[in-house]
Amino acid sequence: MSFENPSFLEKIMEEILEYRIMSHAPMYKTYLMKLPLNGNEKVLEFGSGGGVCSRHLAKILSKGGKLTCIDISEYYISKARKRLQKFNNIEILEGDLRKMEIPASSFDAILIHFAFHHVSEHEKQDIMNTLASKLKKSGTVFIREPTAEKGAELPVEEIRTLTKKAGLEEVEFGMGKVMRMGTVYEGAYKVKGR
Repeated sequence: MSFENPSFLEKIMEEILEYRIMSHAPMYKTYLMKLPLNGNEKVLEFGSGGGVCSRHLAKILSKGGKLTCIDISEYYISKARKRLQKFNNIEILEGDLRKMEIPASSFDAILIHFAFHHVSEHEKQDIMNTLASKLKKSGTVFIREPTAEKGAELPVEEIRTLTKKAGLEEVEFGMGKVMRMGTVYEGAYKVKGR
């Protein structure tokens, strides 16, 4: 799938399969509900796409929390804006995170959910470094990505190397199975030394 400029078929699949069917299935909501969020945090969702996870996060952040959704795709950002307009605790931004004027140490948590495997190889480390710089020292990065078992997506060791080079250390991890994604890695990262 080309997530920046999806084809007609990809648009149909995202609308019907991802947003209307999969986002209502427990696999997204269950994962998000188990994240250790109190509801008052400031959260960045990197690669938010059309808002599949965003609406669940917005509900979790109902105690004064704020969600910032970032995606590089104009198409998916326009979908997210339409789908999420009823939430007043969401900011939706289109573009390259590295070029945005977001202050360092701005977020209590960062979510990367099935998005980082779409980042080009030559940009992965730079983007991970930028994400780490936006995290508060006490914050957590939550990563959920398909592993290499189902079509060479994003190997766990590559995630660990990227995060380590960005000054993050793995504090929790697990493996699971998700329909259409196969085996997925779920990790939590903190700033090293915290």
